[in-house]
Amino acid sequence: MKLTRTNKTIDDFEKEIKRLLAKGCAVNRAVSLAYKKYPVMKSLHDEVTNQAIQEMSRGCGGKLPVAVFHSAVNKAWAGDGFTLSKRITKGSNAVVSLVAKTIKEAIKRNDTIEETALSLFDGYGAKKLLPTENIPAFMQELVDCFPLKEYGKSELLKQLSIVESRLKRHTAGGLKAAYELVKDAVMSGNDRLLNKAIYTATQERTRYYARRIARTELARAYHDGFMAQWADDNDCIAFKWTLSSKHPFCDICDLYAEADLYGMGKGIFPKNKVPVLPVHPHCMCHLRPVIQGSDLLTSEKPKPRIERGGREWFDDQSTMTRQDILGIYGEKAVRSGVSWTKKARGYSGKFFKGRLKPIADSLKPFIKDGSINIEDIAKRHDGETEESVCSRVWDYIDSPYFTREFTPRQGIHIKGDRLYSKANKKSYYLNASDIPISEVLKWVRQGTVRTTNKGEWNKRITVTHPDVCAILVNKETGEETKTFFSTVHVSNKGLHMVPRKGRKS
Repeated sequence: MKLTRTNKTIDDFEKEIKRLLAKGCAVNRAVSLAYKKYPVMKSLHDEVTNQAIQEMSRGCGGKLPVAVFHSAVNKAWAGDGFTLSKRITKGSNAVVSLVAKTIKEAIKRNDTIEETALSLFDGYGAKKLLPTENIPAFMQELVDCFPLKEYGKSELLKQLSIVESRLKRHTAGGLKAAYELVKDAVMSGNDRLLNKAIYTATQERTRYYARRIARTELARAYHDGFMAQWADDNDCIAFKWTLSSKHPFCDICDLYAEADLYGMGKGIFPKNKVPVLPVHPHCMCHLRPVIQGSDLLTSEKPKPRIERGGREWFDDQSTMTRQDILGIYGEKAVRSGVSWTKKARGYSGKFFKGRLKPIADSLKPFIKDGSINIEDIAKRHDGETEESVCSRVWDYIDSPYFTREFTPRQGIHIKGDRLYSKANKKSYYLNASDIPISEVLKWVRQGTVRTTNKGEWNKRITVTHPDVCAILVNKETGEETKTFFSTVHVSNKGLHMVPRKGRKS
């Protein structure tokens, strides 16, 4: 996982915050302006989207065209219902809030340190000379009010030793000099604390937040591809849950990998009963296909035994392991008879549903080099009925091979477009906004496949749009009439939509 652009944006974000704060900009405004200039999560979105497409392709063994993945990447998959775009938007707000909060807390802490340190002079009598016997106690209190670790212990103690020597002079000038030295120590230390706070907020927390989203989304993308590769493979009858070699601590994933929940063997799930993956942020567990006849199988026919299989696994674990997954009180409840599925952290009972829609069998013979030539699927082949041709056309329209955009020449039928010319007497739509591609696709799905006398598709879909008025132009007279019907011409390059007369389908 490489987040080169995101990391560069984070670096620039940090520098811009420092620059704006140095100019006297308020914290909230500085962070907001810096983020507007260097939107970290926008960079993350672009990088994760591109890498997720690659991971989907890797997961399915490169057997599907890249076009298949684009629409799938931004579909929601987690329990919160967030798409990648929504998760990134939420992340943007979280980053701005987190960074501003961290910096303000540091400034508040700095003010407290300064106030405490300087008020000590008042407590010991700033307008008087400190009695020699009071200096050691004063110095100890002064040292104690500084966070030595963050301030730099050796450097601070060196500065404060000079303060002590000034006080021991037992003069008004010495007291004043000591006071100023403490102020200098506070300010230099506060600068370090503030810079560290900015670094922590931008470089550590923001980078961690970005990596967590990226790692989780890429893991999910890979498994979407993996499922697409094996879902229709009849030789593969199950999946084996496998822990990552970097699995850091015991959680529900250990149970999934080691318990026999379906009577097929430890960690083995029927293909339609796999728990949602990833289970949690940073989850790097993965699946392995289990082929019919594999030695891993104790049975090829699944028999759900969720409660029993889980309890058998828990019975073999230490109390600490059980508590890691069930919690202290949950572990006691399960021992008293409560279902482990009610107490296990991270267990949802939901199953993995891939975001990649399976390719229809009717289209598979026509896929060549990752694409489909529309001319091939439009033909009526030996032994086919007209109905089977139309069915294949609908499969094509629902597939990722169908081009969901207008061809460049659509503008000749849109009044006001640079390609439109009244002199050409072309039928037209009043505005481009009347025919957004999202609406056109809905009309297409409700339209009618047009065929030739030979029963072949003529690559046209007739549609109705009752809420959108188009204008028919008579080529001979130029007479204009309203219509609520169109023909959508389909090609490998895209769609071309033309108003038509209303007639029965």
